[in-house]
Amino acid sequence: MSWWVQYKIEAEIRSETEQSLRTVLATTRRAVYFWLREHQSAAKVWANTEEVRQATKYFLTTPRTKRVLAASPMQDKLRSWLSPINIGKGYQGYFIIGPDKVNLSSSRDQNIGDLNLISSQTRFFERVWSGKTAVSIPQISDVPLKDMEGDLREGMPTMFVGAPILDDTGNVIAIFTFRIDPTEVFTAILQQGRLGITGETYAFDGDGRLISESRFDDQLINIGLISPYQRSILNIEIRNPGVNLVQRERSEIRRSDQPLTRMATSAVSGGTGIDLDGYRDYRGVPVIGIWSWDPELGFGITTEMDTSEAYRTLHSVQYTITTLSVIAISLLIGLTIVFYASRKKITDSQQRLVERRTEAERRAEELEQFAYVTSHDLKAPLRAIRNLADWIAEDLQSKLDNQTRERLTLMSDRVSRMQALVEGLLDYCRVGRDKENQEKVDSRVLVADTIDLLSPPSGFLIDVARDMPTLFTNRLELGQVFANLIGNAIKHHGSNNGHISIGVRDTGRFFEFTIADDGPGIAPEYHQKIFLMFQVLSVKDDRSDTGIGLALVKKIVQERGGSISLESREGEGANFRFTWPKDG
Repeated sequence: MSWWVQYKIEAEIRSETEQSLRTVLATTRRAVYFWLREHQSAAKVWANTEEVRQATKYFLTTPRTKRVLAASPMQDKLRSWLSPINIGKGYQGYFIIGPDKVNLSSSRDQNIGDLNLISSQTRFFERVWSGKTAVSIPQISDVPLKDMEGDLREGMPTMFVGAPILDDTGNVIAIFTFRIDPTEVFTAILQQGRLGITGETYAFDGDGRLISESRFDDQLINIGLISPYQRSILNIEIRNPGVNLVQRERSEIRRSDQPLTRMATSAVSGGTGIDLDGYRDYRGVPVIGIWSWDPELGFGITTEMDTSEAYRTLHSVQYTITTLSVIAISLLIGLTIVFYASRKKITDSQQRLVERRTEAERRAEELEQFAYVTSHDLKAPLRAIRNLADWIAEDLQSKLDNQTRERLTLMSDRVSRMQALVEGLLDYCRVGRDKENQEKVDSRVLVADTIDLLSPPSGFLIDVARDMPTLFTNRLELGQVFANLIGNAIKHHGSNNGHISIGVRDTGRFFEFTIADDGPGIAPEYHQKIFLMFQVLSVKDDRSDTGIGLALVKKIVQERGGSISLESREGEGANFRFTWPKDG
């Protein structure tokens, strides 16, 4: 029986791990595609403006010498005209490249008249000369570029998006490119695909070389794969050292003679695959991973995670189902004991105000971490309990009496509710952990995507204000707030035909968003209670209600310096208002 349970749990964990890897890789690839398509569209538009076309015709008739091309008044005129788009889009410069791959125009005098930096990227030039847009593979820049501190440095990575410049008859006469910094948005998108503590998503070229940032730059410096002044992008080849370099093991094979990792070997040959058994990555650390090669873009993307973290929960398989249940209950009791012990200790220290505050802050941090770890480690045993109940009901169906079936169903329902509570507690503990991940967010697009994911009944009418703003903020957290408030308006409406109105008002440093519905409303005496943890107004057996959603919303909003309130009366609908900072 023990072996059977272990086998079932292991199969379940491997299946969920595979699904997580597939989801992360697919989501990241889609985000990269959208980002690249945006820049390709921009390059296509600007390449065929009258100003660029006229300048190109002029340069094509100008002698191909550095001195003559650089001294042309057309260079300054074109640079001045393109300066706003370079600044607005964060581009690092531009090129106009002639049919001989020579730079006819550039944002810098020093590379005018030279053979273009990406002249060796045959795929790029073939696509653009055939009339299509294309993106180059990141490579070392030909000119000094600014680093993260704003200092000009040699050897910085760079990449380009290009589009054809057409003459009046539609023939391609030259190539227009914008220069992009791959260490910013490109790498940031891939970093969104980080799982847990050791998971990372990165891109690589046909030689098996990193073309985005690694998550482990500090480790790579410590084990000597890069110098303290280098970054991993363009400086790490995805080779298998045969030993775990992070554990100070030494490889007997020179780095240049080491083979590519299992993932890289498959991907650079055009393969797509997944390995849940484990292989060594470029640090020699055993990992699991999934990978895909994109022939159109000319590079591959992989998502990997240390096997030690991916299969950590398998260690709990040695316990029986009874032991797992006792552990789960003990962890919850322990959480309660720690909480009340902390409160008692603070009360006993009232005469030492400074020490009491320090102790309270320390214990609050420990409590949050404990809640996070406890919730995370509860997921596997709870899943095992539910699966066991389902397997018993299924395998012994003919031998169970009605009372036993009811008890198994009740146990499965209670475990499902506990799983929802654990997921909500995990989300609650994550709030505020990712304050650095800021990006430009179109709130109207974000709300539209959120509504699409919630799939409201066809009879629902949802109005979204046309003047919804664009903010520089954390997309995931703002999306969680909209998803909870809109989702509650749909779920608790009580009818498949409802009306939800979403609006916004500029209050100075903040935007005030409103989500109003024509549902059953909420009595005034519950307006504060609904924002507390584990407080629900619906029946307790509703598995979808955990009592965490609005508490999570309030914590996210307050972490951002905003506030949330409710205007409602029973039978008159509900109007939630929350403020969100314009920058951050």
